[in-house]
Amino acid sequence: MLAPIEWLKQLVDVPENIHDFCNRLTLSGSKVEGVTWFGEDVSGVVTGRIETIERHPNADKLVICQVNVGEQKNLQIVTGASNVKVNDIVPVALDGSHVNGGKQINTGMLRGVKSEGMLCSLAELGIMPELFPEAVTDGIFILPDDLALGEPVLKALKLEGGTIEFEITSNRPDCYSIEGLAREAAITYRHEFHLPEPEVKADGLNRTSDALKVTVAEPALCSRYCAVRIDKVKIEPSPLWMRRRLAMSGVRPINNIVDITNYVMLELGQPMHAFSADCIRGGEITVRRAAGQETFTTLDDKNYVLDDSMLVIADKAGAVALAGIMGGANSCINPGTDTVIFEAACFAPDSVRQTASALGIRTESSARFERIVDGWKTLRALKRACELVEKLGCGLVSSDFIDINNLPSTKPHIKLDFNRVNTFLGLQLATSEMIATLEAVGCNLTVDSGNLTADVVAPSFRPDLEGFADLAEEVARFHDYNNIPPTLLPAAETTVGGRSTKLNIKRLIAEIMISSGFYEAYTYSFMSAKEPDRLGLAPDSPLRKMLKIRYAPEDTSCLRTTPLPALLNIAHNNSSRAEESAGLFEIMRCYHPVDGQKLPNEREVVAAIVYDNTTAKDNGRLFYELKHIVEEISQQTGIKDVEFLSLAASSEVNAPAEAPCFHPYRSASLVVNRKSFGLIGYLHPDIAETYDLPRCTAVLLLDLATVVELHNFKRTQKPLPKYPAVTRDLAVVVDRSTPVGEIEKNIYAHSEDLLAELALFDVYEGKNLGHDKKSVAFSLKFRSQTGTLNDAVINPIMNRIIEALHETLHAELRQ
Repeated sequence: MLAPIEWLKQLVDVPENIHDFCNRLTLSGSKVEGVTWFGEDVSGVVTGRIETIERHPNADKLVICQVNVGEQKNLQIVTGASNVKVNDIVPVALDGSHVNGGKQINTGMLRGVKSEGMLCSLAELGIMPELFPEAVTDGIFILPDDLALGEPVLKALKLEGGTIEFEITSNRPDCYSIEGLAREAAITYRHEFHLPEPEVKADGLNRTSDALKVTVAEPALCSRYCAVRIDKVKIEPSPLWMRRRLAMSGVRPINNIVDITNYVMLELGQPMHAFSADCIRGGEITVRRAAGQETFTTLDDKNYVLDDSMLVIADKAGAVALAGIMGGANSCINPGTDTVIFEAACFAPDSVRQTASALGIRTESSARFERIVDGWKTLRALKRACELVEKLGCGLVSSDFIDINNLPSTKPHIKLDFNRVNTFLGLQLATSEMIATLEAVGCNLTVDSGNLTADVVAPSFRPDLEGFADLAEEVARFHDYNNIPPTLLPAAETTVGGRSTKLNIKRLIAEIMISSGFYEAYTYSFMSAKEPDRLGLAPDSPLRKMLKIRYAPEDTSCLRTTPLPALLNIAHNNSSRAEESAGLFEIMRCYHPVDGQKLPNEREVVAAIVYDNTTAKDNGRLFYELKHIVEEISQQTGIKDVEFLSLAASSEVNAPAEAPCFHPYRSASLVVNRKSFGLIGYLHPDIAETYDLPRCTAVLLLDLATVVELHNFKRTQKPLPKYPAVTRDLAVVVDRSTPVGEIEKNIYAHSEDLLAELALFDVYEGKNLGHDKKSVAFSLKFRSQTGTLNDAVINPIMNRIIEALHETLHAELRQ
């Protein structure tokens, strides 16, 4: 919310120290984002009168002006503007001055003629053209004739002043107005709040009710509707003071009638609309729901198709406005309008928000209605608009107002215990101070005879005051939080903070990834709706079921269901920028919609990607890098018996939905107890080509919830071995498709718990082994806790292992 300081001063005494003013208001709850000063870049620009104009001897498009700036000697200024003439009052940038944007103006030579300054346009002064609609936008700004010479231009035009930007929370709709902010300032400083009631002569000859009939067909969505007719309207620019306030508040001035409605909205927080009375067909307005598939064209000439959940203002022929959002092109004010209907209403916040969201329209009006507009202020706002009409002399106000009031007649009461307030805040405030503060806020208090409790009715413009805690907060913030002494709560005890198990595991995984040379990435939770197609997912893939974000750009139109697009895109960005190799990871959330459930299920995934552009042929190094990380994570988290099952050989295990994106023969499913909790392996060549990634690109996905479920941080200690180990080497020839893991499982199963270590040290393929065969060699270390092992014990075990491998995997002992 932008609030011009000069406008605030009309309602409350604002101190000269604006810095202190902003700090005090921030501390009392009205957070100030910053202060901007109109023309703060402009300095040394004064008013001057052109005394003579002569042609430039060396340039056809330049002229030489002698300009009087109130000093003994005129200034010689060269300009190329064609709209200046003798005796014009113009803005003159003197030698050493600065214009909008901070550009410095100095004396110089233009085509051989000395120029001692510059004549300025609107843009060079930082003035929006709407403030002076009669001015030439592409030429020199011609000033009014009555300005004194040598005066700073912005001061002479009364354009100096600052604007304070407030950050208003959604529960404070009253502060979306100059009136609300001024009331906050008055209470903060204990100053008087000037709230004049509008005075309307209403000397129009026609009655509103004779020319217009209003029906509210949806009282639940429109609690109040007020209207008045303005005759003999003169459409013209608003006076400078109004245009200046609107512009400094971020609203573009248009014409006097439209500006009045915007002015009242900013001043009182009540959105208004002005209809051209001639365009209200049938002389009747109905507040109703839109008909199914009803079409509507807004003021900005955009067409919309409405449904029956949307509230409209309609005449006999159709909709003329979207309730609380925007008017229609079929009833807008134009230069020929001579009769106007002013509307001020109170629409249901949910209705306005849903309609605005569904149609993708957001206006100053809808922003206020979405936060609740005070219906008890509606008629006063309409009268204020009429007061401005009379003040500007732009129309005659009808003698009556239409007011359809469906507001509830009773207001909620809040029981307030003053002693409880002191206990709640840790203060010892006098009851009189609390009463004075709440009355200044606008509350109506009925205090009991003992001054111990009060029955409080909150003002209608403060819907956020719903209970005891809200009233106590009002007392605290206007007492000044700095005046509240820091104390411990009664019977309070200090507690020891700590991280949850899940957070500890996430930190542990991050540390392992970083120590392994990976960089942590942070990506958005959105993805394009086209990503499933780029990933080549099947039509029935659960990853295609996405939660779409309304009105979001195409590349961020859905919440992601898989981490792959984010990983692949950041890998592509690095690869395309000559990063020959890189490893990246992120612990991210994916979102899966569930039928009949409002919010999606959230799945946390540990996702990592590594690529290498430096080698044309990969020997599996990237896979083993990721495999080592999985093993390290398993060891650190206490997860045992993790199996790496080939995707081509693990059809009986339900692999994650991302499995089709991996290479079918160079990837594995991570399995514990027949349950898959991740994927590891090389990217499918087609996917790598789609995302323009090297073929040597490997990916790791881990389901964090499963890791947390399976973790075991308990550690058991074993005594050092007393007896020596016996080592044997075993080399077997198996089919090339046989997983090493299956061989290891068979070895362990027949080692009679004497096998202390098993290490793979060689894999060999050659013509001498035969077609589709490979040799796999292991080192086996046996050890007993009860005595020294010898060949009589080890040899039978080795024989049983060899027989088992032959029976189950058709393995042959390599000779």
